[in-house]
Amino acid sequence: MRPAVGNVLAFIKSAPVRAYRALGEGAVKKILAVLTVVCVLGGIALRVRGYLIEPTGLWLDEASWAMRLFTRPLVESRLRPIGFLAISKLLAVVFSPSEVVLRAMPWTAGIAAVVLSPFLARRLFTGPASRLLFVAIIAFNPCAVDFAKEFKPYSIALALHLALMHAVLRYLQDGGGRALALPLVLAVGGSLFSQDLVLAFPGVFLLLAWEARKRSRRELAFVVGAALTILLGLATQYFVMWRHLPKESSEFWGNKYDVFHTAQHARSYLSWAIERYLDVVSMPGIRRTLWESELITPEDKQLLRLGDRYVWLWLHAIGISVLFARRRFREATLLLLPLCLLWLFNRIGFWPLGAFRTNVFTVAYTSALAAAAFDAPGGDSERWFAPVPALVLVGLPLVLFEPNWGKQKRTFTYDSDFPKVVERLAHLRKPMPEELRDQLVLDRRSCDPWLYYTRYHPKLAQQLGPSLQQSYTAHCLTDDDTQMAEALETGVYRGRRVWVVLHTTQLINHLRRSGDLRRLRIVENKDLGSHTLMAFVRRR
Repeated sequence: MRPAVGNVLAFIKSAPVRAYRALGEGAVKKILAVLTVVCVLGGIALRVRGYLIEPTGLWLDEASWAMRLFTRPLVESRLRPIGFLAISKLLAVVFSPSEVVLRAMPWTAGIAAVVLSPFLARRLFTGPASRLLFVAIIAFNPCAVDFAKEFKPYSIALALHLALMHAVLRYLQDGGGRALALPLVLAVGGSLFSQDLVLAFPGVFLLLAWEARKRSRRELAFVVGAALTILLGLATQYFVMWRHLPKESSEFWGNKYDVFHTAQHARSYLSWAIERYLDVVSMPGIRRTLWESELITPEDKQLLRLGDRYVWLWLHAIGISVLFARRRFREATLLLLPLCLLWLFNRIGFWPLGAFRTNVFTVAYTSALAAAAFDAPGGDSERWFAPVPALVLVGLPLVLFEPNWGKQKRTFTYDSDFPKVVERLAHLRKPMPEELRDQLVLDRRSCDPWLYYTRYHPKLAQQLGPSLQQSYTAHCLTDDDTQMAEALETGVYRGRRVWVVLHTTQLINHLRRSGDLRRLRIVENKDLGSHTLMAFVRRR
């Protein structure tokens, strides 16, 4: 009996190798190549939808950034990268401040990141399983997908980190003056488009200087010169822009998003920081937070999400172990040092720590470390196994739980249909004398989109802006909780009705339940995407 069992186990164990040999090495390589192309094309398709196809409107942050281009000098942009804003303003002036133009750079960077990922994977890994998994993560990660369609620099940051890694590895592996020029140009120029690139610089310049020292003094001089140029540029930006930031900004962001350790935390910094670091480590699988399915219960879905998180944590630890076990210290330096510096910068209050939009760039490093867990020489069984990690960790959850497929942004951001709000308001009221205009109250998340679409948008501002200004007297709230009830009461007594644009109706529902709006009656209530349009009149 025992020999029979042993024969069965041996048959199962050797099945992949025999299947591989039956197909032939060329066939397996073609399968891997096809899967890589599918990942790249799929990633591009997710980024096209919502930008070129079915584009969405600007939400609060995007609209605020767009108006700053025309209302403030660029040196007052503070934390916003000066190069990113300068090129964005140039594009807006030359073409138009439309959604497509403003998002052009992030979208181009998002496409570049996907296209670059297979080439970087070949530099980072020797095993096909690691290469395919890395490409799949970059192509389908919802953070990378969503911010490629957003007027923010985070997609550009991810592309720059990937490009810089590729350029450094190319120089380390191939050498030559031309190979050295690319990472130096990327580092110097990229520092104007992504502030988080500074976290990559210590590892990048340490490796470049070490290699250049062995090759020639001339190359070493170029490395030192580039480093000094970056330091001079960072110092200039600090004295011109960054030193004017309010000192309590880290306290504000820490309390709002839990990305800084503040006095309100009961536990120690170390305990808090470990939890936030684990959030960063599991960002390659962050799509689990968006899983939707009617086939499983909410309790089972929560268990699956927890299991997925722990899988990525284990892969992170195994990947680090593999790099050191195989004595790949250069790759370990390139991938680990930025994450260590992220922790250090957070400790001194300079950079958020955790799963947050400012840390989208970390997907480049955490994905590579997770993929390194499967990095092995390409033997028969390893090649047959190569598609499994990508299919199980990325492909299977995408097929089972993804109802959206890039139609909406959902990771650290949201979609906006604010143009529908503008068009609806223009349809409901006609221009009136000032004393007969209705009051329009906009909550904090609706004000900047209103100003952008009625004053700066190339189409709506021209077609509807003047008539809207003559139909409504707009009032922007700076604090919804304390100002909403008073604004509604005051508006009703001054005009025939008050219109209010809300990002969420929770506050209105609370005011109605508490009786603060008992003298008002709702005559219009319409959901328009992520916003709600309501109208109130005075009860008789």
